[in-house]
Amino acid sequence: MMRPLFLVAVACSFHCCFSFVPFPNDIVQLLGETHFSISTNALLAVASDLLQANPNSDDAASTSRIKQLKNLSAKSLLKAYYGTFFSPREAVLRFGEAIDEITDSNKDTDTNGATKSRAAMHFDAEAFASGQDQLIRNRKLAEKAILDGDYAMARGFVGKLLHTLQDFYSHSNWVEMGMTAPNDVLAREGMKIANVARPDQPTCLDCLGVICKDNILPEINANFILTSGYYREGAQWQVDELGNGIVKNAAYGKCSHGGPLDTSSLIHSIGGINKDSARKLLSPLGHDLHYAAANLAKLASIKVLNEIREAVGDKPFLKFLNLDQQLKTIVYVIDTTSSMSEELPRIQASISTIRQQLLEYKASLDDGVQLQYILVPFNDPDPGYITKTYDIDSFLNGIAALSASGGGDCSEPSIGALIRALDASQSDSPIYVFTDASAKDGHLLSAAASLIAEKQDTVTLSFKKVLNVEAVDLSKLSTLVAQSIQGSPTTIFFQSSQGNAVKTSSFNFYVDAACSNVVISATGTNLRVSVTSPSGRGTKLFSDPVINSSSTFVGGLNTAAAGFQYGMVLTIAIQSSGAFTSQVTALTSLDYTYSLYYYDSSSTLQYGRNGFETIEGYPLQGKPLAIYVQPNAYTDGSAAVLSSITLLSDVSGLPMDSQLLNDAGNGAYIGLLAVPSQPFRIQVIGKDASGNYLSRIGSTIRPSDIEFTLGNDAYPLMLLPGERKSRTLLLHNYGSEDTFVVSVTADKDATFTFSTVRNITISHLETVSFDISVLASGIATDGFSTLVTVTAASQNRMNTVKFVAVFAVDSVFHYNTEETYNYPNRVSSGCNRSRVNGKRRCSTYTADSIQDVE
Repeated sequence: MMRPLFLVAVACSFHCCFSFVPFPNDIVQLLGETHFSISTNALLAVASDLLQANPNSDDAASTSRIKQLKNLSAKSLLKAYYGTFFSPREAVLRFGEAIDEITDSNKDTDTNGATKSRAAMHFDAEAFASGQDQLIRNRKLAEKAILDGDYAMARGFVGKLLHTLQDFYSHSNWVEMGMTAPNDVLAREGMKIANVARPDQPTCLDCLGVICKDNILPEINANFILTSGYYREGAQWQVDELGNGIVKNAAYGKCSHGGPLDTSSLIHSIGGINKDSARKLLSPLGHDLHYAAANLAKLASIKVLNEIREAVGDKPFLKFLNLDQQLKTIVYVIDTTSSMSEELPRIQASISTIRQQLLEYKASLDDGVQLQYILVPFNDPDPGYITKTYDIDSFLNGIAALSASGGGDCSEPSIGALIRALDASQSDSPIYVFTDASAKDGHLLSAAASLIAEKQDTVTLSFKKVLNVEAVDLSKLSTLVAQSIQGSPTTIFFQSSQGNAVKTSSFNFYVDAACSNVVISATGTNLRVSVTSPSGRGTKLFSDPVINSSSTFVGGLNTAAAGFQYGMVLTIAIQSSGAFTSQVTALTSLDYTYSLYYYDSSSTLQYGRNGFETIEGYPLQGKPLAIYVQPNAYTDGSAAVLSSITLLSDVSGLPMDSQLLNDAGNGAYIGLLAVPSQPFRIQVIGKDASGNYLSRIGSTIRPSDIEFTLGNDAYPLMLLPGERKSRTLLLHNYGSEDTFVVSVTADKDATFTFSTVRNITISHLETVSFDISVLASGIATDGFSTLVTVTAASQNRMNTVKFVAVFAVDSVFHYNTEETYNYPNRVSSGCNRSRVNGKRRCSTYTADSIQDVE
């Protein structure tokens, strides 16, 4: 299923200093490696070693198959590991999701307002000491989160760790000094980066041409003195850890980052030393050293990932990469609309009984199996936030904190909530759904049934049945799509209408050869549905059974019917006396994920630096929108060619904006559009390898006309025991005057207390600043972290923003720096010596082997 990737925000733009580039694009014909490719290749290499060290107990040949792999991918690696027992889709997608979370966090470092302009996050402006602090801090927080079982949080920290680590090789003169191995000091507690240029020491010469081969002073490299470039975007300099601007002083002759958007490159010393790209325009000095820097960045990434693995152990690290199979989930889906005002307190009054049932279920699991509790509240029109925890008390406290409000009509979006629960759950999980209303989103029936059949989850429905749309039988739906199911359904056609008159509407759609288990569904009033081929065949195109009531239609497309051909035009005719919704879903081996960004439409030179901006929460109506479309972990990017991207109205199903896609390489694409004013879906269109028409449609995205911004506060928010700190937020209202309820929640809020919920009235085009106060209670261990969610909502409008708060003692801030040697004379073998625990260590790193030599 093509889904948006929401992290702290929806994701990505380029850091003001480019830093290897988060991903490539066709407009400027970027050449070289990206943060995404470097991180992905490093993660695959580490995963390969990890799986070889933990062979498949059911298949003794798994290790030898992995060793024989020439081209690593998530799919090839897991296919080699599982062999004949390979259940491809779920295992690959889980591993792919872990990689995506890490690489998205990496890219977010370049786009998030809290990190993109901080020199230390990118080793810019000679911020080597604070850059090392960032590396150590994020590594310690990642290791702590892994040991605490908070793998999603750990992936966020690792992504930022890898970004800063990789930028060291792209932004400093490490490669120019002749170093052929990673810097052994980086990200290691107790070690300090040595031999850094003095603040008043000249490091570069003026370069007046496009190519700056000798921009760095010869004596700097000859004496192994570290330097990096300054950067200014327009009039905005980068900042230090306190938010103060770091200004390049022309009197000292310092280096600049370089490139067309770096205005500091026009100040003595003129030029630029970055190695972000193999293109001369973007990397005046370092374009020919780009691949050397990228290779060292990859080896350094492998090195630090292996060190984290060694620190936490293989079993937790397998879970960190979603490579374990020892996780079970239990899910509660709870309706929180106002009609539940009587039923919800009854659920909450039964918490002691629920606790006992949960403990009994946990006791029934095998030794070593971890149980995760998932709470999925839902409302109308907006869904609630999924909470995942391994702590039973946090889960039950989440249920106790729910309250009934909102809604308004008799039916609720129950099936959508069930799908979110199914997506969040592991296979073979019990899911309990509590609602007193029938479903208003019956068009999602087939998608829910497909997921239930795929995951073999047990769904228990309390009060009115969620799927009780004129007695639709869930077991019949499961049977309809149970054959050969190996993955989540993908939407290939969607149409909706809000009309009231009785009419018949006809629409064309196509089924490409990568699709199987095709299901057609529709909801409406006095509904009639038919599907025909060009030959006029209709009834034989449906497999039995067919659910065909006056309000709901669900049928399986019979692709084995005489005359059916993949790629042929099919016509669906829908008659309804009122509003209707219809969609066609399928299981497919060819699917995409996408990330959303704001972009600067005035920047025509590149998608870089000032071109992109992280979207905090829901996208803002009317803003220029960049969409990065990427093959999911199970998809071969060469299996199709995409041509265009369309934003479909979730209300009418009609196109609201459509543009050609730009090829971004490796099967990925970028499309430039604008955020519409109503809920929308993303549709990508192209052709498969056989030349057949291909369509993939994502789930609903709800834009907003209010927006949170975090500003440039430090990331994350660090608190000492008993300490209270505030994070300043800005809430902008671009719509009509309204009163918003601001609330604060956290995924592990037992350790933190927050300022109380408040009402804020904001006029049209007004911005209100307020503080969220966070108090660390002092009961958690060093490095314990939580994801804080701030929500502003009125009756019909909503947006959110998220940030991380970390409980920390002195060890997180002070690193007990030991003796560190200056860099030795140039070492042709790629050996960088430093003293660790009284021993002199020489580490050599190659693409095939990593070893320590005494």
